Amino acid sequence: MSEITVIDAGKLSVAELGQRINDRVQMLEQHAKKATEYAFEVGQLLTEAKSQVQHGEWEQWLSDHCSLAPRTARAYMRLAKELPTLSDAKRQHVADLPIREALKAIATDPTPPVKPRGIDGIWKRNSPEKQSKVKGVFNQARQKLAKAEKRLDMGMKGSEVESLRKHLEAVLEQLNELQNAPSQDLNAVEVSGHA
Repeated sequence: MSEITVIDAGKLSVAELGQRINDRVQMLEQHAKKATEYAFEVGQLLTEAKSQVQHGEWEQWLSDHCSLAPRTARAYMRLAKELPTLSDAKRQHVADLPIREALKAIATDPTPPVKPRGIDGIWKRNSPEKQSKVKGVFNQARQKLAKAEKRLDMGMKGSEVESLRKHLEAVLEQLNELQNAPSQDLNAVEVSGHA
């Protein structure tokens, strides 16, 4: 840690004080920005180190080799992971913030994630016949998965895996259609009966 020099401000004029204050504020802001840049770099280095350390030995390695608390290390690693995923404008904004503010900015994105339309509301708007049809498809998928789970221990043939994959893809397609087109007649949505 560097030594702090106490200034004898009584020897400076008001104009000199103003200039000195402005100079120091500018230096302070530059150092704060540089600190976030260093934290990002440290996060990248920590991430690389963690990938090379044996599973379960990370905190011990960190304690032995670095002067960082595990919580701080995780924060820097999160910064290194999240910063590149931001839009250019947001990334530049975060890079210009002091470390604590940068960490807050990546942790709490001001734009809420787009929430997909829930299947629950769509489900309730459909007739009991349509609900029964969809339940049948899901029950069939559940049964196929249960059979596949039993077959895993004995070894599944390639054709069995492909059949299961096709059936599950059909179930997922049905879910997508149900979610994306709530007014669609589910009687028209058929899942092909792959064995």
